[in-house]
Amino acid sequence: MNHPIDFPEMTEAFFDESGLAAFGEELSAKAQDLQIFIKGAPCLMADAEGTLGVSSAISGLCAGGFQAVQMRYAFEGVRWMDTLMRTGDGSFRLIRIRV
Repeated sequence: MNHPIDFPEMTEAFFDESGLAAFGEELSAKAQDLQIFIKGAPCLMADAEGTLGVSSAISGLCAGGFQAVQMRYAFEGVRWMDTLMRTGDGSFRLIRIRV
């Protein structure tokens, strides 16, 4: 018997560098219980960075120091997980999942 899969709510967006910075400022101001994880290189798993702030994580992503940044947080009582990564054309992709 097949049962439908209940996938979480997901959103995708793309930013240029200035849009990504604005996104980071808003997240810093409004997110609660923020956790940041970075993926440093293709062969490394994501590591929790307890001391890394949103602006530092985004700066590292923009500079090419990180492959991806994942941020888990609460906003207005809802838990979210955002993953940011650089695309091949120099923009940045956001995948947001309600958790």
